[in-house]
Amino acid sequence: MSSGASNMTLLILGFISAYIKGYQTQVVVSGTYVTAFIMSWLWSGVSLATILLSVENGWDSLIPLGLGGSIGVVLSMYVYRNNKRR
Repeated sequence: MSSGASNMTLLILGFISAYIKGYQTQVVVSGTYVTAFIMSWLWSGVSLATILLSVENGWDSLIPLGLGGSIGVVLSMYVYRNNKRR
């Protein structure tokens, strides 16, 4: 991959995508319909952008997407559980 901006963009997209998926999974399990509906639309947009950039950058996309996704899913679990306690 030639530019740092593309790596950062992929990292952010990986983070947002995994955060939304992780949070949405917990929302679906708890039966929060409206939030699940809205998050599905958000995830669709982020997924499309991720796919388009990944195809353009090939295997160089793996590390930033994986790192962003790992951080995103763990943070979504933390945020959901802490909001649930309130």
